[in-house]
Amino acid sequence: MGRSDIELAERVVRRRAWAAVLLGGLFILSQALSLGDPPLGSSEVTHLAAWLLWAAAFALFLGWSTGLFRGRTLMGLINDEGTIEHRRRALGTGFWSAVIAAFMAYWASFYEPIAVRDACRMIVTFAAAPALIRFGWLELRALRDG
Repeated sequence: MGRSDIELAERVVRRRAWAAVLLGGLFILSQALSLGDPPLGSSEVTHLAAWLLWAAAFALFLGWSTGLFRGRTLMGLINDEGTIEHRRRALGTGFWSAVIAAFMAYWASFYEPIAVRDACRMIVTFAAAPALIRFGWLELRALRDG
């Protein structure tokens, strides 16, 4: 483990943190822009393809951000105790966000019918995006504080 490994790990961690924040923000934005009536020419196949694209993006991010495609040395450097704690805290944020979103969908259903797809979409959006953003923010703060 040389100096170049440490420098590479630091670059990967910084990129991972910014990618998490960006991915979470883009996910919220894409979901917000696709609310309501589908645009002209949009179909269920288009929506399904978009979900599959997001699932692939999240899977790629998870593989890349954990160092799965890198050697064991780099994987150990970028998954230190701090990162494990940040992941744990981000997952907690995602869990509680999902619980709140499910409660909000249930509560809103008393006043307005909500399709199952819309409720699922809302819960997934409010679980994944805050978890990603929180993880990235915690990692950036840790990098800043040294």
